[in-house]
Amino acid sequence: MYYGIHLIVKTEEETLSVGLGPGGYMESRGIRFMPDDKVEIKGHRIYDRGEAAIVTSEVKKGGELLKLRDDSGLPFWKGHRNR
Repeated sequence: MYYGIHLIVKTEEETLSVGLGPGGYMESRGIRFMPDDKVEIKGHRIYDRGEAAIVTSEVKKGGELLKLRDDSGLPFWKGHRNR
């Protein structure tokens, strides 16, 4: 069974859903997120059923950097360049 990982990120202006990727891929990368973690998100905004969300290319937490998509936007978990 597949499941996706999302973060709910609060900024000074808004609260957004941030899609990261499939649970299995995220678990294999070993990075965990906890409430009150400070993160930096690189990605692009989309609208899903009228709600703003972020499709994430990379997320940084402290000294950890998790790359999720290549420069053309293709996800690494699709196997085309799984690193």
